Amino acid sequence: MRFPFTAQTSDNNSAFRLDALTKNTTPDIPLTCRTFAYITNSDSNNVSVIDTSTNTVLTTVGVGSFPGGVAVNPAGTRLYVTNFFPFENSVSVIDTTTNTVLTTVAVGRDPMGVAVNPAGTRVYVANFTDDGFGDVSVIDTASHTVVATVPVGIEPVAFGNFIGVVPCPSPTPTPR
Repeated sequence: MRFPFTAQTSDNNSAFRLDALTKNTTPDIPLTCRTFAYITNSDSNNVSVIDTSTNTVLTTVGVGSFPGGVAVNPAGTRLYVTNFFPFENSVSVIDTTTNTVLTTVAVGRDPMGVAVNPAGTRVYVANFTDDGFGDVSVIDTASHTVVATVPVGIEPVAFGNFIGVVPCPSPTPTPR
């Protein structure tokens, strides 16, 4: 019976498999070929990156104050994290291949929920503001700038994948 396991390289950018019986290793496995869970740690002001194949924390990434919502782009290359309190009002953009913050985007007051559109071109951030004027900041992912602010109801909250594509009905054939 062989006992292969995956181990992380010191640069945290790849891994290798080791067969404990033969002590043979396979080439590096890029981290882009694996699945991760991204968990915000509000009081620690960071995000834990969990390797779902081993259920272990690979690393933590420092972000702004009181991180809350997270969303990954469809390509899996960018992570968007809302920074809520006190008056941080921003979204950290993380490169998931290096687990580093690329930039921080200023958004509306008290951002909570965040989602990426299916094309990966826009990020939508629900700003909770408690002053009766809730809104959604729309971030362009190429320029990392807010391109629109959409007024909505009081204290909006949106968690999970709150962007959906409604399927178009198939055309009904016309009888001849």
